[in-house]
Amino acid sequence: MASSLARLAVMSMLPIQIWAAHAAHEPAAAPAVDRPISFALHPARAKTRYLMQGDTVMDHPVGEAVILAGHRCPTRQPATGQLEIDLTGDGTYVTVRPGSMTIALGSSNGHRGGTIDLAWSRASDGTWTYRTVTELSGMLGDERVAIIDVDGDGAFDHVGVDGIVLGDGAYAFPLPASDERWCTGKLEITGLSFGPMGQKPAAVGRLLATTTPATLPVLLGINGERRKVGVTPRPEDPALSAAVQMHCRYMAATGSLQNEETAGAPGFSPDGDAAGRESDIARNVEPARAAAHMTAALYHRQDLLRSDTLAFGLGVERGFIAIDGRRILAPKAVLPILVPAPDQHDVPTRATRSHADPTPGDHDTGYPISVRFASSSAVLTTWKLELAGKSGAKSIDCHAVDAHGGGEIAYNQLYGIVGLIPKDPLQDGLYRVSMTVDVGGTPWSRTWTFTVGTPKKP
Repeated sequence: MASSLARLAVMSMLPIQIWAAHAAHEPAAAPAVDRPISFALHPARAKTRYLMQGDTVMDHPVGEAVILAGHRCPTRQPATGQLEIDLTGDGTYVTVRPGSMTIALGSSNGHRGGTIDLAWSRASDGTWTYRTVTELSGMLGDERVAIIDVDGDGAFDHVGVDGIVLGDGAYAFPLPASDERWCTGKLEITGLSFGPMGQKPAAVGRLLATTTPATLPVLLGINGERRKVGVTPRPEDPALSAAVQMHCRYMAATGSLQNEETAGAPGFSPDGDAAGRESDIARNVEPARAAAHMTAALYHRQDLLRSDTLAFGLGVERGFIAIDGRRILAPKAVLPILVPAPDQHDVPTRATRSHADPTPGDHDTGYPISVRFASSSAVLTTWKLELAGKSGAKSIDCHAVDAHGGGEIAYNQLYGIVGLIPKDPLQDGLYRVSMTVDVGGTPWSRTWTFTVGTPKKP
């Protein structure tokens, strides 16, 4: 399997202008030192309906009570189907209507009093849901952040459950632990903490950098792709990069794009050989564009966008690029991961070719649609891809891949993916995809949309 997996990592691309051949010989950056980073938070009404990957539920069913910041608000539904809530605990109920409501919070269980905004929704069957639409908005260094209450309990500090959004993005990723390493666009964060309602925010970190300066654009590109789809942006691991860089030097010395190294060949090293077998590699592509090219290939994207990657190994040498995102992993992944993500826009039109070819004989296909599960036996049972149009939806013919067929079945099973690869390049417009999947005997279904190009304003 190791040899097969190594072959999977080879990406063949049409040559473009080779970037500066000697960039990889720039001196390594000096060791960074962690320092306090300015960090401030304040409650505000969210202007975006945030999204998350996985089967995260952000609209919560209303039961016998809504508990916010330790304060219990009993609810009831009279025979009329209306929803009523007791906001003060004195037995006085007020009617809830679809839309937003501001609720005053008392001090309870260490939670500070204040207000929180909820959005209420009523389904056609009469069931009610709510979500928190207050966010903790602020600045981390000079970059905007928002902390969101994902589980709807009125507290914002639940690690791995609540979410954090960078910049003006729509996707949140799970709130990191206080000592977890992750990145903004400019910083590597090594410590982050605050209270349930944003009290005493504190952050520690350093300027985002890589040991070989020429690989920084590669890392920025990876994290840009991860942020688009709601996966935690991660830093470089210097030890991993040292071995990956050895493999890039080997490829440059031999002039060959390959994962395995041959003992005795120019530039051979055991560490470089091991790193190469675990890396996705490319040639003659700008470092800043490497991640975008790789995520346009069905199998390469799985390593760059995997949610359990904690750090990357990076290498660049004379037009050769290698990325190792497989070897430093968290114990648990957030799954499923949908790409393109629901409501994602500016989705590319075409797939990138790779050595492991999911569409042999068809070399001009559309951008792949994939869902990654925790099971190696995920099988598509139904699917549909449509392009919206003024005269109605147009069905798009696709190559389907899953654990039973299509593409490289061994890799479909290895990564736990199902996918659709349009048989022709995509056009600008709104696409709607529907899938029903048997995930190891458990049914899963989802319908979502994404936009190729920039969405048109109404």
